[in-house]
Amino acid sequence: MTNARTILMHRLKVSLSLTGLILLCTALIAAPQTSARCCTIYFYSSETNINNFSSLKAQFDKYLLKHGNYTFQPFSDRETFEGYVNKVDGVFLISSWHYARLEQNAALEPMLVGARGDHSIQKRVLSAKTKLAAPSALHGYKIASASNEKYTRDMLRDMLGPDQNDLLNSFKILVVPKDIDALMAVSFGMAKAAITTDNSLGKFERINPKQFRSLHQLAAGNAALLPIVIAPKKRDEDVTGLLAVIEEMGATIEGGRNLKLLGLDTLRWLNDEQKRSLQP
Repeated sequence: MTNARTILMHRLKVSLSLTGLILLCTALIAAPQTSARCCTIYFYSSETNINNFSSLKAQFDKYLLKHGNYTFQPFSDRETFEGYVNKVDGVFLISSWHYARLEQNAALEPMLVGARGDHSIQKRVLSAKTKLAAPSALHGYKIASASNEKYTRDMLRDMLGPDQNDLLNSFKILVVPKDIDALMAVSFGMAKAAITTDNSLGKFERINPKQFRSLHQLAAGNAALLPIVIAPKKRDEDVTGLLAVIEEMGATIEGGRNLKLLGLDTLRWLNDEQKRSLQP
């Protein structure tokens, strides 16, 4: 009897030990796991007309999450976007023109610049189908642009001069999805002129040389860098890691495909000359 009782007690101890072990494992599994801080690419572009922000975010998130705890957050509204620029949990992808006008840029540092092929600069060009003596002949006419209305008017002001308010206010802006669409709108008479990049004019020449030859350049802006990535000057390893992931995107098929949605082939580290050109 004593023997049987000893065996039973031993089995109970083993059973209780196993039960405790199972409960401990269950608790460990159920406990919330501490994850790395999420870093975000905050994106706003007045240069590019984005039709589907949800789709853009989904495609970038899919790529970024393969490389770390990174996400992509696009904005359609400039003021809302600028409310996030003081954050230190990510980087900001914006036009170089926008960066120069940011009030918060003293705490930010330009890191990367977009490229199309071998080029990281662009000019804005105002083109019309009719040969006009001067841009003033466009008074009251429609201008096609792939940028939003405010940015288009700002670009025209830079091109034509700040003393041309009457002319600038007379323009009607036709917003289209892409630069090529703006040039086509001029060719088909939907707009009197188009404001595009010189790179897009080169593409239009290759696509439709006959329609390209009918265009006449009326004005051009100064050369400017393509969109840039800026980061907080005081940044941690998570943000530094995200910058490295962005720089490598153009070298991958999926990453390159995503960048093309923003009109870029790749993003490269800024050189000293480019950094100097961004200084106020």
